[in-house]
Amino acid sequence: MKSITTYARLGLGIAAGALALTSFAGSASADEPAATSGTDRTIASTLTSAERAQVNAEVAETMRKAPGGERIGLNQIAWPEKGAVMTIPLPGETRARAADKPIGSRDDGCDYGRVCLWEDEVLEGRSLEFYKCKFQKLRWYDFTNKTSSWVNNQTDGTKSTLYYWTGSKVRSMAQLTAWNYQYYVIPDNKADFLRVC
Repeated sequence: MKSITTYARLGLGIAAGALALTSFAGSASADEPAATSGTDRTIASTLTSAERAQVNAEVAETMRKAPGGERIGLNQIAWPEKGAVMTIPLPGETRARAADKPIGSRDDGCDYGRVCLWEDEVLEGRSLEFYKCKFQKLRWYDFTNKTSSWVNNQTDGTKSTLYYWTGSKVRSMAQLTAWNYQYYVIPDNKADFLRVC
């Protein structure tokens, strides 16, 4: 015969599991992710409620314009099947960095194995990083005609290519060879597509 303590533990375990499933199920919405516990303070913990509301509104608007994404952090959206992650700058900042990083962290840059685009010059504004070798339509991410700077941090010599639409056909506009970067405006800011690898 099981003791009352055993049944109480079982009940607590079931409740905790249900709570975890509920949290996981809501991750594809624009709702702000639950705060993590622990002693490490993150960048997000320094934001005021007004600043958090501003980030939430911007994330919700981006997800409305670029459907199919999952919110994976306070200021990050992922499209796992497409191999893309967007990071939105926090209020008062020009460079995008994940809000779940420890206080004092620098901007995220571009992780090894990825090609990254930025909305503004010198790697500022929203960032969009790609980690799967495939053809990408930038409109999927509300990024058409918005690429102003880029970094290719893939394996040395790997080539990715930016393209634009002329109105009748797709044309190549820039080859992004690893390791390399361009910090200033891409011609006419007109990129429509990116072939990764």
